[in-house]
Amino acid sequence: MTRDEMTFFIADDHALLCQSIGQTIEFKSNHLVRFTGYATTETDLVSYLKENKPSVLLLDISMPGKNGLTILTEIRTRHPNLKIIMLTTYNNHQYLNYCLSQGAKGYVLKTSDIGTLITAIKEVYYGQTFIDPSITQSIPATEEHDKKKHLQNSYNLTPQETEVLMHIAQGKTNREIAGLLYRSEDTIKTHRRNLKAKLKVRTTADLVRLVVG
Repeated sequence: MTRDEMTFFIADDHALLCQSIGQTIEFKSNHLVRFTGYATTETDLVSYLKENKPSVLLLDISMPGKNGLTILTEIRTRHPNLKIIMLTTYNNHQYLNYCLSQGAKGYVLKTSDIGTLITAIKEVYYGQTFIDPSITQSIPATEEHDKKKHLQNSYNLTPQETEVLMHIAQGKTNREIAGLLYRSEDTIKTHRRNLKAKLKVRTTADLVRLVVG
């Protein structure tokens, strides 16, 4: 493995799933993202990480023995520089918030397509936080309306800032938001900076947590 090579390792108790996901990601990414193997138990994962340093770890929450939430905390303690993406069936805001609070850099549903996983690995590799758009898109309309009112009243956000924030939480890019709101991309970038300042947060993941939390 070269120093700058983008690699990933999977920890999931279904060996066939690991092999399928790993090989498909490698193929679909034109081998820009390299699959280095998988572990079906926590013991095998710990053993692998003693000798190897993948760029990104895809970690299932539902592991046998210790669950993935406990493993996440322990792995982050032993390997603080390892970037971890939780791979799960749980479309659950509580799980999402907990994983992010414990240092996970991504949260992807197993129902997502391979393209989403490739995007997640690349964004996390380059220092971003990735949250599956399906999670924020699952917020019911009535809850979304109440959330908007709460955000505006609690943080003194303008209606425009609130709309931008909701789109950010859905994983949309500045360009996509600009197109939806008929604003320039520079305007959306300014809104994003202002939102972080008003809400006193540093990252996009922090903004998302305020919406889905």
